[in-house]
Amino acid sequence: MNRREVILWVGDYAKQGTHPNVLTLLDNKPFLEYVLEIYLSFGFQHAVLVVDDNKQPVVKYFGNKYKDIKLTWVTVNTSLGVVGAIKEGLKNTESNQLLAASATVLSGANIGKFYHQHCKNNYSLSAIVGNQDNCKQEWIIETTVSGRIRNFAKKTFSSKKNLLLNDIYMISKDFLLSPVFETAVSMEKDILELYFKTEDFQVMVSKEHYIDLKLLQNTPEELSIIKKFNFENIISDIEENKSQLELVS
Repeated sequence: MNRREVILWVGDYAKQGTHPNVLTLLDNKPFLEYVLEIYLSFGFQHAVLVVDDNKQPVVKYFGNKYKDIKLTWVTVNTSLGVVGAIKEGLKNTESNQLLAASATVLSGANIGKFYHQHCKNNYSLSAIVGNQDNCKQEWIIETTVSGRIRNFAKKTFSSKKNLLLNDIYMISKDFLLSPVFETAVSMEKDILELYFKTEDFQVMVSKEHYIDLKLLQNTPEELSIIKKFNFENIISDIEENKSQLELVS
């Protein structure tokens, strides 16, 4: 199938417990609406949204369609982790090569180029990475000139490089549904760390800023990162909009 499909995990499945609400308003629009606008601009026609409860307000708010994107909602036990969420999402898709991303992330990366490179070369898994200062991610990546992962390990205080995952992946359905990953929970620990030397994994380095919804609920220093982000003028000035950051009831 040629239809472009994306799987968006709505909860923070890597860390069980409370997670940011994607209905948080930025300039009077829910965060998830900006995310869907990005994928719409890159020609995606179907989004599978994975939630921990199909009675969440976000399900009622968006329904089964956003503009020209069909929305399918899938409920998953958060103990299955990010990998479990993506695998459940895969069951509701037709394509063999799919994008999978956190619904709490806005990225200025060229998703179209990323999608094309992955499909053209038939990689098992591709990831978007970037130099993200002040990011709390635990894993750092070193790559070859061609984008092959040279090293993937937990970040330490002695780490000089800061190339980090952006929580945006292209995945081969056949690869992830292999029996090898039947018990996999964490994308980092159970797949990338263990198999980057033997599997055909690739990364695309993005120099664009990205927004993690979790940062909107933290310190002014973290909010300053968001001011630098500009994807088709989605956010003009986060300082002016901070008073509008609230949850849709």
